[in-house]
Amino acid sequence: MKHGILLACSVLVLALLVCGCSTQNEETTPVTTTPVVTTATSSPTPTAFSSPPASPVGSWNLTAMTVVKEGSSLVQMPSGTIYAVFTADGEVQGSGGCNQYGGTYTIAGSSLTVKDMVQTLMSCGNVLDTQERAYLMTLEAASTFEVSGNMLTIHTSSSPPGKLVYRARTT
Repeated sequence: MKHGILLACSVLVLALLVCGCSTQNEETTPVTTTPVVTTATSSPTPTAFSSPPASPVGSWNLTAMTVVKEGSSLVQMPSGTIYAVFTADGEVQGSGGCNQYGGTYTIAGSSLTVKDMVQTLMSCGNVLDTQERAYLMTLEAASTFEVSGNMLTIHTSSSPPGKLVYRARTT
């Protein structure tokens, strides 16, 4: 990436020098310049600049989840309010739709690891309890994440893969 920026700056400086070095005499004569072509031989010039992934730090409402159940992926639209709050100091906390939970997370590039999860132990009925267990198991199995606009997507590396899709919470 540094080579690409350096190459672009060199071409720009060279173009400015060529344009700025022409002198104007009282008699105008056409000036022809030969274009300068610079090629990088040590490494390819990137066509797009890559930036580090955005951080998951913030407060997120779950909008959809794909969970693994009996060897199959199931897409579920969550019942109740399921949310996650990722703090800048590596903590994750939220609600699984019934119980409060908390744990820690680490990121390295786009890799995400969630661990040390704890939760309260209230029961909210079979449907919500089952959904909450599936959500927390998927969150703890996180392997990568991506942030696009106001959406956070967490993927698992299980086979078949699980996925949690969140929208940024508004206050």
